[in-house]
Amino acid sequence: MARRGIPKGLTLLDGIEKPVRDKPIRSGDYLDEMMGEGRPKPVVPPRPQTETTVVPSPKPETETTLEGAHKTEAAPRRKGRHKTSSIGGRARPNISPEGQKRLAIIVDQMVHLGPEPNLHGGEVLEAAIMALYDARDYLDLNNVRRRGKYGSVAHKNFPVSIAESIKKAIAELERQEGG
Repeated sequence: MARRGIPKGLTLLDGIEKPVRDKPIRSGDYLDEMMGEGRPKPVVPPRPQTETTVVPSPKPETETTLEGAHKTEAAPRRKGRHKTSSIGGRARPNISPEGQKRLAIIVDQMVHLGPEPNLHGGEVLEAAIMALYDARDYLDLNNVRRRGKYGSVAHKNFPVSIAESIKKAIAELERQEGG
């Protein structure tokens, strides 16, 4: 029977002339490799001076908010995140089937109890966004854990923990305004 494994007399240091043991090993990170950290940066040739380029004035660091709200500094964007853009100024939210059922129940309840018989789910979502926007200064996401792998308990509990943080923020806003 053939024997498998490392042949006798072969060590892990074979082929390495001088092991380096005075420095710690720094293994690469996937994101570092993607961002080019540690690699030489490509040399970009200078632009010819004959071109005239117009440099746009920098945008101010504050953004205008909705009526009645105070001005805030724009939050720094994280690298690697997609910009939120939509065609025609409309967004189509990606809601799970369970979330769609919950939204339909909320809309039905608001139609039966409210003054408007033609209420749409988009209007309810817009109202929820407005409420969260007003409470954003009280939003604390320190108790929200990372999403986790698909199908894991952490992945399933992620929206629940965000909802709890949103409820606390809105309650704190109400306490501050009402108290």
